[in-house]
Amino acid sequence: MAAGDESALSDEITMVRPPRLAPDFSLVDYQGKRHRLSEYRGNVMIVNFWATWCPPCRMEMPSLEKFHASMKGRPFGVLALDQSESATSVFEFLAEVNPAPTFPLLLDSQSATSRAFGVTGLPTSFLIDRRGEIVGKAIGGRDFTSPGIRHIVESLMSGPR
Repeated sequence: MAAGDESALSDEITMVRPPRLAPDFSLVDYQGKRHRLSEYRGNVMIVNFWATWCPPCRMEMPSLEKFHASMKGRPFGVLALDQSESATSVFEFLAEVNPAPTFPLLLDSQSATSRAFGVTGLPTSFLIDRRGEIVGKAIGGRDFTSPGIRHIVESLMSGPR
């Protein structure tokens, strides 16, 4: 399977019942800008835990960027939290992925945020509704451009704030 072969990725998200409030976090991106999850309240969010050394993480990143770009101007966002790597490693990764992510790539240098979310493997993505509650979870690589994922996100965007 070639890198970037999104056809090998799953298109399913497991819904979380009952939803639970997402742990808030404050992390810097690879450029040093601070981001806090609570600042994105009112948007549907994908919080993605990943690492540059993780093949499924690398494989899903282009589809995550394509989905993010397709939602521009809507109440939606992506935060990708790199696990235990340096800003330099994340920056170098950007030259290797096409299209390169335009959403924030945050440094979870001690993996404290991944522990707070209960991450057990990479990649893991959480779908957070407009109220800040975790409503979906995906362990393993995903094709974020799939119609099923788009449908779930669209329905959450039209839901309560």
